[in-house]
Amino acid sequence: MRARWSPPLVVLLSVSMLAACGADEESTDSTTDEADAGTDSGGGGGQTDGSGAGEGSGTPDEGSTDEPVVPEGPQPNAPFEPTAGSCTPFTAGTNSMTSYDQARTFDVYLPDDPEGAALLFAWHGAGDSAGNFGRAIDAQGIADEFDTVVVVPNALSAEEAFSWQIFAAADQDIDLKFFDDILACAVETLGVDNRYVYTTGFSAGALWSTYLVLQRSEWLSAAVIFSGGVSSFTFPYETPARQIPVILTHGGPSDQVAVPFNQAQEDLAAGLAADGHVVFLCDHGRGHTIPSEAPDFAFPFLFETPFGVLSERYQGDVPSDWPTWCERVR
Repeated sequence: MRARWSPPLVVLLSVSMLAACGADEESTDSTTDEADAGTDSGGGGGQTDGSGAGEGSGTPDEGSTDEPVVPEGPQPNAPFEPTAGSCTPFTAGTNSMTSYDQARTFDVYLPDDPEGAALLFAWHGAGDSAGNFGRAIDAQGIADEFDTVVVVPNALSAEEAFSWQIFAAADQDIDLKFFDDILACAVETLGVDNRYVYTTGFSAGALWSTYLVLQRSEWLSAAVIFSGGVSSFTFPYETPARQIPVILTHGGPSDQVAVPFNQAQEDLAAGLAADGHVVFLCDHGRGHTIPSEAPDFAFPFLFETPFGVLSERYQGDVPSDWPTWCERVR
């Protein structure tokens, strides 16, 4: 098993919180050939105020000589049993499974050795597909650079306005169980390390990532959400069962496609900050798109954040090499 990081100092995130409670069209700035993939260009770097999260520290075992040791700390919940009862081995490319009695497909991008690797879920936007979104974010490049398995699921129905089952009237368990089943089978068949499980997404996929943060925090280590959030139009904020560090980006007042994503992200940031989460809010001001700087600051943040542990780099102000349009909310 390999460690993903080696910061000079870490703090354990608080796990004492109790849970209070257990429309997106095509991207206007997408540079790919299908809807809602969302990429752009720009630059910057700066800092703002912030504070640490929780107490404690982790130290490696002194006698270890073969591998770096991940500091001791909170452990994620074990994955649920697959709803189909068993797992089919995952392979690079398009995979299929029966999840919650539904036929589902998802694309898998593998590093050289998936044993002990991290796992990133990347959720596409409305009208988009796993294949297109995987290309837009360079999922294979992420897998190679960050030593992670990247899974890009396909929505059950491309015709639905929001793609993912996020509305209260919908059967939200359809996609929640899809997440659960992929996680369980990735651990079983690839041997990924479930202390390093992350979610990201754009637009409708960011809304779904938001929902996962609220409903599956016991399995997630961190999240980066591009134009997502909470709203009365989709679903309200609920206190997650545990604290989870997040980066939330939006494109300012013009980031609106059925949902005012700037306000939705700010409302999510306020709710999470009030509940004690580490929250970075980044307004890139370029409308409904993923900022081009994401590979430089957002994805490294994910893979440097194991479950329940925050590195020194993210304990205080916004790192100096981050864009100037990011601020620490808490």
